[in-house]
Amino acid sequence: MQDNFLFEEIEEISVPVSDFSAGLATGIGLGLAILALAGC
Repeated sequence: MQDNFLFEEIEEISVPVSDFSAGLATGIGLGLAILALAGC
């Protein structure tokens, strides 16, 4: 029972983390592109 509860907690946490990672990667990519354009 306890293990199943823990597993569900991890499932709930892992989804926002993966979304955040994807968003962060996109943000960094856009930031670098803007810096590159501004540098030119």
